[in-house]
Amino acid sequence: VLHAGQKRRRIAHTRLNCESSRSHSIFSIRVVQGPLDAQGEEVVTDKNSIIISQLSLVDLAGSERTNRTKATGDRLKEAGNINNSLMTLRSCIEVLRENQVNNTNKKVPYRDSKITHYFKNFFDGEGKVKMIVCVNPKSDDYDETLPVMKFAELASEVQIQRATGPTSSQRDVGLPPGRRRANQLFKEARKRLEEEGQNVK
Repeated sequence: VLHAGQKRRRIAHTRLNCESSRSHSIFSIRVVQGPLDAQGEEVVTDKNSIIISQLSLVDLAGSERTNRTKATGDRLKEAGNINNSLMTLRSCIEVLRENQVNNTNKKVPYRDSKITHYFKNFFDGEGKVKMIVCVNPKSDDYDETLPVMKFAELASEVQIQRATGPTSSQRDVGLPPGRRRANQLFKEARKRLEEEGQNVK
């Protein structure tokens, strides 16, 4: 699947890069876990018992200064789309940081681009986010490297709130029926001891 996605990536030659990315790339793996019922026969379809996990690997195309790439036609249009979406991402991160620093509740402009709309669940505290930026140490690229480093500094100041952990019933997801039944018996015995006033650790 990853190989098929790689083949669909849009790349083209520019004055500065012989294989320049002309679009962002996202590779996502989504796992849906549905527990079995107490008898271990049927899959429980209650949405409160289902756990959805997702891993997304995102390769963002770099911003471009068209006066250096000399892009025209389709390349110029692609550069404009890339730059606009990256600006929207920066705006979202700026608002997130401002809300956290000033304890405000400004609306984050996720819907202003497809890429930030996709990122909403990640930034809203439903998981973990790691960001890696790529820069060129050449002096010729200083004017482009500096804003990238400032963006990285800004992003590092945004704190993603950890989502709440799974409930006891959700932790039983994926266990075989016998183990799930043993867990249930243990919980019932623990509850009885607590009701009797015994100290259970």
